[in-house]
Amino acid sequence: MAGDSVDVGGIELADFKKNSAVLDSHDSTKPPVAISTSPWISGDKMLAIARFPAPGVSNDSDRIAAAIRAGLVRGASIGFIPTKWSFSKDPARPLGVNFNSIKLLEWSICAIPANPDALLVGSVAGGASSTSVDPKTAERIREARRLTEKARQLCSAPKTRVERIAEAAEFRRKATGS
Repeated sequence: MAGDSVDVGGIELADFKKNSAVLDSHDSTKPPVAISTSPWISGDKMLAIARFPAPGVSNDSDRIAAAIRAGLVRGASIGFIPTKWSFSKDPARPLGVNFNSIKLLEWSICAIPANPDALLVGSVAGGASSTSVDPKTAERIREARRLTEKARQLCSAPKTRVERIAEAAEFRRKATGS
């Protein structure tokens, strides 16, 4: 862990929305492996959904999607331009940088993220919808639910039922692209 922090409230998305690329380990010399939905904030986390192309369109996309499905890759990382920052005064992060304001350029799927908490929380669809869920997918869903519950507990203010329903509706809207 680098000891750096990014204030999610200071993330500028205008440039990212023009070209919402999801890269393989920040490698901008290759085409994106997926396209991202517009990121949104939930508590103190930034979330987004990577939309992979249909199988066969890109070997790199197929390789990364397969690695995610197999549980080999779980990390995520953001590429950005800092616009306002300061050195950390936290003794636990002696060389850390607090990025108060950034311009998001891309986010990447990577093996080892600089922030160990920056992890994928969902799975990659196999290219088709399915009503049955295999055991590995079921375990990933349970894991995502555990992580979601942990994230809710970390939020400073408890959410009301109405706020949770609104957040779920927003997540559903972003996930379906409608």
